[in-house]
Amino acid sequence: MSAGGTTSQLRLTPATPVSSGGWTRLTGTATVSWSGTLTGATFYVETTAGTECFSIDDASFE
Repeated sequence: MSAGGTTSQLRLTPATPVSSGGWTRLTGTATVSWSGTLTGATFYVETTAGTECFSIDDASFE
């Protein structure tokens, strides 16, 4: 998230082992606040190795 000239990251769920043979549900909640004008927000998923292929289905933000 970038706002007021400051960029910050927020973890929504703890590191979770996932199965290569099926779906793994990851959930998390966070209350986000900022001062100034929000100029960008990015949602991303990362892996420990950074080379795995994966799909994301039904991501939602409210």
